Amino acid sequence: MQVCPNKAYSFRADGYEWEIISSENHYVRCDGFEWGKTMAIANIPQTVINKNSGVEYTCTYIYSLGHVSELQELSIPATVTDFGDGVFGYNPNLKKVQFPQMMHLEYNSWPSEMFVNCTSLETLVLPMLDHNNGTSIPEYFCRNCKSLKKIVIPFNVTYIYDYAFGKCESLRDFYIYSTVPPRLSEYAFEDLACYGKQAKESKEDVKITLHVPAESIDAYKNSDWSSIFNEIVAAPKNPEEAGVEEISMEAVNHDGVSYFTMEGIKVTNPLVGHIYIIMDGSQSKKIIYTGK
Repeated sequence: MQVCPNKAYSFRADGYEWEIISSENHYVRCDGFEWGKTMAIANIPQTVINKNSGVEYTCTYIYSLGHVSELQELSIPATVTDFGDGVFGYNPNLKKVQFPQMMHLEYNSWPSEMFVNCTSLETLVLPMLDHNNGTSIPEYFCRNCKSLKKIVIPFNVTYIYDYAFGKCESLRDFYIYSTVPPRLSEYAFEDLACYGKQAKESKEDVKITLHVPAESIDAYKNSDWSSIFNEIVAAPKNPEEAGVEEISMEAVNHDGVSYFTMEGIKVTNPLVGHIYIIMDGSQSKKIIYTGK
């Protein structure tokens, strides 16, 4: 950390605690909500002003917003490049997570326990990365996300560690865009392999479907992945399409434009750099919101 003479390293603003991590570049880390001021909907700002100094800082690191029972929705700004381990874990009522369309990870790695025990989360669409070098999914990444039905990983993955998606008992659709099947640790999909095999053998009307690049279907069928998922099919060529759910026309504001996330969630405060479906009456199109 660089020395910032005569100025505090931390401050409070916009309902969050901030730590200055670079006085030269004006970067800050979000350390959580202000004490006693938790939010149900957290739209973490890209920039924040320290009212004591008047300096504007950019949020590049989120350290911890976990263990908050009130938190239900979360939006992550495109400026963030790093996360603390367990950053959003143990939020039992977190239902919606919105990443920007594209992100840069400073150390090319995701944090362990990022969403562990987020038992109300139903859909998780990770962002595309600004490179295709390959990254890994760490231990306990989404373990025990009991309501999680759909996961979209739109980037190249080389390895998935133990318990990353363990005990995700509601999982039905897993989208991954690695052309080469990632190596799997023995317990990467803890309990899911057993459930998928049982469903397949008993011919239950339950499908746990793996969606992969069309040219890689055979490779996945001839890999360890085939012992976990009872159906392997082609994913949409555009990863953005994998995150789209049906949008109910009842939610549309016919008096003006309405914004929806790629998961079909209506938002009232769109964030710059995020991708949205906008609807104006019966017309719709996909955009990257610029704020203009």
